[in-house]
Amino acid sequence: MDGQRKRVAEGSEFTCDQWDNQAAEALVSLETIAPLRYRSRFGDGNLNGRSYGGQILGQAMMAATLSAPEDRPAAMLQLLFLRGADPGRRITFDAQVLQDGKRFSSRHVVGSQGNGRTVLSAQATFCAAQPGPRHAAPFTPSEDPEACQI
Repeated sequence: MDGQRKRVAEGSEFTCDQWDNQAAEALVSLETIAPLRYRSRFGDGNLNGRSYGGQILGQAMMAATLSAPEDRPAAMLQLLFLRGADPGRRITFDAQVLQDGKRFSSRHVVGSQGNGRTVLSAQATFCAAQPGPRHAAPFTPSEDPEACQI
């Protein structure tokens, strides 16, 4: 198969689909390609011709969320952009389970393009619902705002 036909045949694996400019949630949607392995579907470029960082951040958070227990919402995401990403090429996100404890789950996500070219590294933490803080005396607002001045 010549190079042009090979690129077209493999295009869906390497190049991004055309976004309809309507459904914003589609920009962070991911395709599951294996357990703990996901691939972006759409790319959105910035003025410098690189992938928009906010979209990549959302995709990394989505990869971490898809690998975490459903009953644990996200509590923290720390992301490091390692190099600019090409908005026309898909990003593969590999999630690694770091911890699944009684209350917390942690994930490490690495995003890469092409032949293993790493573009980001992220760590996310998820936490089971916890009761809110309790105080000894309830707060009762004063009817006179002037009485609150020091």
